[in-house]
Amino acid sequence: MAQQVYQMITEALARGLIPGGLEQTPLTLVLVAEGYVYGAGHEFLSSVAAADRIATSMPLRSKTFPAGVMAARKAIFVAVSGAAVTQAVLCTSVGNAAANRLVARYDLPAPFAPTGGDLTIEWDADGVLSLSGTP
Repeated sequence: MAQQVYQMITEALARGLIPGGLEQTPLTLVLVAEGYVYGAGHEFLSSVAAADRIATSMPLRSKTFPAGVMAARKAIFVAVSGAAVTQAVLCTSVGNAAANRLVARYDLPAPFAPTGGDLTIEWDADGVLSLSGTP
């Protein structure tokens, strides 16, 4: 999946606004409908309209940061239903949408039409996230 890091997360990390950084902060992946358009100034999950947030994964587990690239176990979604999904956003999971900071946006290789079943996303060898550039 192509990665686009939100500009505001790098500022928040640099200013120490995320206690423990991304290593200690719970992160989730949110499946997003095609209606959402990335904005450089988007900082919180509330920037993604609630109607465009189709499903939220369980918190990512076993996060590691070898060579500056974040790796984690698969993202698991339970009973996914709703509009077709074309992208996903990675965000902190510390409260409500107004408190959860956007970290990165990913384009899905092809639109996904939820059918009400569970969904698992396996990360490729490039990892989940690289703040120094696209993995």
